[in-house]
Amino acid sequence: MEAVGGTGPAGAHRELIARIRSALAGRRQSEVARDAGIQPSTLSNVLNAKAVPTLTTLDLLARALDVTGPDLVELHRLRARADARTRRIGDYLTAARDAAREHPYAGVLPGIAPPLAAVYLNQRVHPWERASGAGSLPADDLLAGGRTCVVLAGPGGGKSSLLRTWLHRGTEPWLEGRGGVQVPVLVPAAALVDAPLADAVAAAVNRDLDGLVERLPPAFFATEPQRGAGWLVLVDGLDEVTDGAARRKVLRRLADTSRGTHTGLYRFIVATRPLPGPELDLLGADVPRYELQPFGRDDLPLVAASWFRCLEVPDPEDTTRRFLRALDRTRLAALAHVPLMTAMLCQLHAAAPEQPLPAGRGQVYRDFIELLHRHQRRAGSPHTLPLAAAEDALDRLPGLIAHLAAERLAGSTTPALDFLCSGLEALRPPRVPEHDWRAFLETAARRSGLLVPRGGDLVFLHQTLLEHLAARHLVRDPKEGARAIRRAFHRRRRHAPGIPLSPYATGTPPGIRPRVWFLFRYWQPPSDLSSTGFLLDAAHEAGLTLRRSPLRRLARRGGLPGWEFIASLAAMGTWLPDDVVATVAESLHAYGLRKAHTRSREEAAEALTRLGDPRGPDQLHALTARSDSSDSARLRAGAALVEHGDPRGPAALLAFSRDADASGHVRIAAAALTSRTGDPRGADVLRALALDPEIADHERVEAAAQSAGVGDPRAADLLHTLSADTTVGVLFRVKAADLLASSGDPRGAERLRVLGHSRNVAVSARSAAGEALVRLAEPEAAEVFHRLATERGELPNDVLHHAQSSRIEAARRLVTLGDPRGPGLLLAFSRAPEVGCFPRVRAAISLAAVDKPAAAEQLHALTRSVDLPDEARLDAAVHLAGLGDRRASPVLHRLALRPGTADHSRMQAARALVALGDPGAAGLLRALPPLFRPSVHSDLLLDVPRLLAELGDSHAAELLTKLAPDQRPGAYDRAEARRILTLLQEPRPGTG
Repeated sequence: MEAVGGTGPAGAHRELIARIRSALAGRRQSEVARDAGIQPSTLSNVLNAKAVPTLTTLDLLARALDVTGPDLVELHRLRARADARTRRIGDYLTAARDAAREHPYAGVLPGIAPPLAAVYLNQRVHPWERASGAGSLPADDLLAGGRTCVVLAGPGGGKSSLLRTWLHRGTEPWLEGRGGVQVPVLVPAAALVDAPLADAVAAAVNRDLDGLVERLPPAFFATEPQRGAGWLVLVDGLDEVTDGAARRKVLRRLADTSRGTHTGLYRFIVATRPLPGPELDLLGADVPRYELQPFGRDDLPLVAASWFRCLEVPDPEDTTRRFLRALDRTRLAALAHVPLMTAMLCQLHAAAPEQPLPAGRGQVYRDFIELLHRHQRRAGSPHTLPLAAAEDALDRLPGLIAHLAAERLAGSTTPALDFLCSGLEALRPPRVPEHDWRAFLETAARRSGLLVPRGGDLVFLHQTLLEHLAARHLVRDPKEGARAIRRAFHRRRRHAPGIPLSPYATGTPPGIRPRVWFLFRYWQPPSDLSSTGFLLDAAHEAGLTLRRSPLRRLARRGGLPGWEFIASLAAMGTWLPDDVVATVAESLHAYGLRKAHTRSREEAAEALTRLGDPRGPDQLHALTARSDSSDSARLRAGAALVEHGDPRGPAALLAFSRDADASGHVRIAAAALTSRTGDPRGADVLRALALDPEIADHERVEAAAQSAGVGDPRAADLLHTLSADTTVGVLFRVKAADLLASSGDPRGAERLRVLGHSRNVAVSARSAAGEALVRLAEPEAAEVFHRLATERGELPNDVLHHAQSSRIEAARRLVTLGDPRGPGLLLAFSRAPEVGCFPRVRAAISLAAVDKPAAAEQLHALTRSVDLPDEARLDAAVHLAGLGDRRASPVLHRLALRPGTADHSRMQAARALVALGDPGAAGLLRALPPLFRPSVHSDLLLDVPRLLAELGDSHAAELLTKLAPDQRPGAYDRAEARRILTLLQEPRPGTG
């Protein structure tokens, strides 16, 4: 994309027409149209500014007019700028960048907040399933991965700041004219519940970006932002969608989009707290999950010093040292590594450096919110109202905001400003108009540091602020507070051993013993650690006690999950009775000594360590040396020791990394962790592993990559050696060269060019080299793909189809890179009879990205080709319909009803006809069920009435009742059937 600015689309369009007219040099339009192979009307529309020419049309005209070289490049540039979409994407990027830079973030005093970039420190992520043995990596590396993934972190762990940072950084290359492969867009998960993806994204962006020049239509997000680029959809706050069914609906929508026809258009990164059960499995078993790591031991002084410099305290370095010493005197040392807590603690210390820091998380939030209130009062009344009324309103506003938080937690959707106004209406002076009073309260609420505007409403700046305020409001009434605690903890279970209690359970939790023969009775811990911790802290401060303590009950009958929950509360600084802590500590210690499953012993030892019991680290250290522990278990135990600051951790990891009997990837992770503790011997082990021909190629490259990650200056030479070593698999040589080039070493790009052009290298590796060159913005990337697309070789029949597909994919990649040779190659492939039927269809489909008219003509020709099998013609017809071309209708009808057509293909045709608005779509749908195989999946059976219901056809209900007993859907599909019936009862547009 061109850098934003300069000549607008209208000016570029005029200049484009002027250059084409100049090139005509007096020739007749009809003659030029004939030479170019286009319709005279097409040329007339171009010259009369009725249409911007497609890329293919422009290339045909340039060939007929003998326009080449720099002149042709300039025509392409003007054509791109003349497109209104270019203007829209520029407006969007500017507004998104400004919003990411200026949007308030949680835990900061209003009016003095430094830019997020000034105090932001890049965090690391770790694969969620630590059994893999993989080490941590910079969070920014997830952007380069190209895959949908999930980022998990606890409350205040930095998820929203990470996404907002990615939004800001992701817009910069486009605004500077460097482009990229994906355009970021930030969307709250709640926006995706009730609307199709493109509609939901458009609504969220229009609502949240104040800097937009015009509203963006859903179609803007339903197509590529720029040729060859996709949308990086950053989904924030999935855990804040409190309704489980709605959360699962969002996850299914993301999964369907990722796997459907829009696979290359969207990539999702979902940020959330850990969710109950296997909900995230709905995204797909292959979707990786990463845990966002808190600040490391070396990070905290850097972050604190940044905060104190931004807060302009005298001698920020000395203040940092005193702050860290003050932390060591509290139970907050571990919690202070959480980004949100770091921010609040630094500001509390800066405001009162001689005062001791709060004792626990609840007290941190209490003191910080009091600091917010003092700051707001010092700023004065935000409106010209009678002073007494304004003062009274400001005094009562904090309590009312806390009441609003409790209502939100209970599910209320009343607009925040309406709620605040109704609560303070009695204070409105008689002569103050209602709209002035609302304006005053809105300004006061926004200046509270707790609420921010979003989508015409005021929302809490952070979920933990809402939870803390709600808890404090609930315990104001002792009866209501007691009820809230009982609701949180009342999760009694009883069932036979080994029989799952729910789809999410696998049997009785570890540590539970039966009280009665055959029956196990136990108590599950509360579902939300964060809000329960706030509730317990607020209850303790209010002096609220319960006759039967749910904490004591959980300690006695909660098993390992209950003990871990209580240990996590303790790690947050939540107040806990001494006898509860002692009971849990003894239970965890005893369980860790039993002959239980190794993973359960690890969890017990780590929980005991979080509880502050010295026996926990001893058990973890014992696990690192146990011969009956797996490699991954020993690694996790050593990493836990390091995380908790035990000096035995680095030594255990170093010994493990040198154990030749351990698996390579786990040894690499252990060596990298050792190096990050400051022990140079870890880097030596990584180097030795990278040079060891006895371990797998991918492990050697990973060792070199980790060597670079820990800052070893020898890493570049290691990567270069591996990239040139012909005994290493070629894909791993490409990976090594890519890593080398990404570090800024010119030898990496040179190795990639050599590998990309080598005919002795597998096509997949050459393509990977080309992709790496694209990421490096190397012009040679286009030449690699052009050579892949045009090379012919003597190939056996069994690989011919694969070779053709690879050539077409290379041509498609040329198109996405903006290379003018790409469209012509795709058109030629789609017309070549020697190319296989499905690759020909794929080529025509890919052409649609740059030239829909040419693609439509070719797809139409393929639907009529007698040389193609029905499945290929149907595929062509479905995509022709996707372009809005009604010539697809007769082919879709005919093939959908033809005997032998697969059931899923029949439904593909039906969906395409519905989307096309074909009047015969309903009739076709009614005719399909008798044609389905008896074993057809219930999803397809439900698709027919679902589509009929969307068309308002009453036959949908009849079809649902006619399902055969063995075809009747399960629980989820029955809910979908009820939704379909509800859809039928809704009034149709235009029916009054």
